[in-house]
Order: sequence, then structure tokens, then C-alpha cells
Amino acid sequence: MSLKNDPQQQVIIFDLDDTLIQVNLKAYLSIAWKAFPRNIGTLMFLKSSRAKDKYGNKRFKAIKTDEFSPGGAATSFAFYGLYVNNDYHFQQLIPELLKAVWDNAVFMTGANTLLAYLKQKGYAIVYATNKDYTSYKHVAESMDAKYKNAFSMYPTCTLVTHPTKISLQKWKEQMNNQSNLPEEFKQLVNQIIEAKPDQQNNVYFADGFEKPQEEYYTRLISLLDSHNLADKEYIFFDDKPVNIEKAKQKNIKGHVVKNVADIVKGLEKEGVLDPNNDRELYEQLEKEGVFGFIKKVSRYFIKS
Repeated sequence: MSLKNDPQQQVIIFDLDDTLIQVNLKAYLSIAWKAFPRNIGTLMFLKSSRAKDKYGNKRFKAIKTDEFSPGGAATSFAFYGLYVNNDYHFQQLIPELLKAVWDNAVFMTGANTLLAYLKQKGYAIVYATNKDYTSYKHVAESMDAKYKNAFSMYPTCTLVTHPTKISLQKWKEQMNNQSNLPEEFKQLVNQIIEAKPDQQNNVYFADGFEKPQEEYYTRLISLLDSHNLADKEYIFFDDKPVNIEKAKQKNIKGHVVKNVADIVKGLEKEGVLDPNNDRELYEQLEKEGVFGFIKKVSRYFIKS
């Protein structure tokens, strides 16, 4: 039996950053403004404090233990403030920098329209992200305020990253050992330590695991099973090739994408979208500037 164009048999899974959402320029201008002039040097030090992990991802590295930071923004910067650079003024700035990023998160061009269309057609949508829960929560609040709660309404469930209980206990001890911490920074670390899965909004933790680790995908499949999405065809979109490569090893179909036009192309290959059958969607995406000039010309000939 063909699964092509069957919302009851296909599940569409999306990464978030640089796949569906991005941070607009205002965030970076805000960061530069907040950091100037006292913390400009510290911002420059951030780059030299990172090293590549075994997957090629750049992370902060603890000076004493060589331990890598978690991948999410909030957990990564909390780790940085606890283990890499305990400069009081920069610790004080970290929550503001994160807020600038969270507040300026927006859908990539055409993403909101595409998600709404897929949802209306009956497809189950899942977010599978390396965002930590604290970052996801704040981004969701910011996005929902901009897009009339659409961001949180689209997914059937969401899998985010989160440090293990053992790691968080170490963070707590490290925080207690530092007597002179800014209150704002302590509140951020405590938010992370005290976070729990948000079952009301179907947001769950991949405790201690991140893409492209195999365990992340094992947890993702288990989460799908628990939401009555077992034994279906899974189609995954991510901007990082290594994440797609690992997903395919778990029998998840995958496409590396950089924008919504790439997602549409992948959905065409999987039989989910068709330029003729879904003409209304394509016309709207064209109006929003999703397709380049060459693709617009090709769409014209398809329609005619």
C-alpha cells in the first residue's frame, strides 16, 4: 500500500532553528548594544572558548574538566557562566542576551503558511529540536505572541533536550560554591534545574541526549509511539546533514534543508505536496517570496 499523500500514514517531523525559525537582525543589534562597552571583550572570548565535539558541533568547553556544554542556548550559557568564565558582569548579562534572542525569534519565510496548510490537511506535525526546555519555552511564548498561538498549536508533540539529573546536581553544587553570583544568573540556572516536562502542551525531554546521538532518535520514536503515531512513515527535515544521516539509520526518511523552498521540494519527493493539487499553497508561498525566480517561472509553466 502506497503511503504517498496520506495524512493518516505519514508524520512530518521538523527541526526548529534554521529549519522553521530564525532570529532576526534586531537580536544581534540588541546583543551588541547590551554588551557595549564593558562586555565586548568577553563576547570576543566566547568564540575562543568553543571547541568542536566529535560530531563537528562547536560547544563551550570547561577549562578544568574539558567537559563540553549542552547544546541548547540557555543550558549552554548557564554552563559557560558556571564552568568557563565566571566574570560577574557577563554572568549578569547572560539572561539579557538570551532574552534578546528569544524575543526576536520568527518563522522563516513561508514556514507559518506551510505548517498551517499541512495541519489543515490532517498531517501530524512534530518538533524534534536540540533546544533546551528553557529556551523552547521562552521562544514558544514569543512566537505565540507574534503568530496568534500558531507555533504551539501545530505540533502533536515536541522533543527538546535537557541535562541529566546528575549533571543538574553538579550545576547546583557548582552554583552553591560560587558565593558572588548575580541574582539574574542564579534565576536562570534555577529555571533549568527545576524544569519538568510540560505534558499539558506535549513537550518532553530527551534527558541527556541530543541529535545526532542514536538515543535521541530512540526517544523520539518512543514519543511518537506514545502519541498513537507508531507504524507510520516518518519524514524528517533538519538543516544539519549529520542529524539526517543518523535519522535514516533509524528508518526515518530525511531531508537536509536550508529554507522552506527546500522543505517543499522534500515534501514533493515524499508525495505530500504537488504543484497542481496544492496550487493554492504554492501561490501563497510565491507571494511570500519562498521561491526564487527560476522556480517561479517553472511553476508558471506547470500551472499553464
